[in-house]
Formats: sequence, C-alpha cells, structure tokens
Amino acid sequence: MTSEEMIVRYGRLVSHEPTPEEIERAIMDAERRLRAEACRELARAAATWFAHAFRGRELEPAHADSTAKPAHPA
Repeated sequence: MTSEEMIVRYGRLVSHEPTPEEIERAIMDAERRLRAEACRELARAAATWFAHAFRGRELEPAHADSTAKPAHPA
C-alpha cells in the first residue's frame, strides 16, 4: 500500500512514522550494504587464501596451448 493510499484510507499520516516506500527503500539499502560487505569479506578471505597457498612461489600465466606444462608439477 502506498502512502497516498494510506492517506485516502486512514487520513493524514503521522509524520514520525515511515511510509511504506521509506521502509522498502531502507530495506533495499540495507541489503545492498550487506551484499557489498559480504563481497569485501569474500575478496579479503580469497586474498588471504591465495597468499598462503602460493607463498614463496612464482605464479606464471596459463598458456592457451593445451600441450603447455604446468609451472609446478604436483
């Protein structure tokens, strides 16, 4: 229900109460912030994992050639 519909049905809105649009906007903003925070944490965790996994090793770009040998055989 929009704030206009609420005004028509219930009369004037109380000014200190948020409208449905404001509540929806606040929820969407909170979701956006949580997603951004989760992405930052995931990137931080991935960077930490890569730092530990490849500590002291030189990384080489992968070759498109299927006969290319891996940089560090397992």
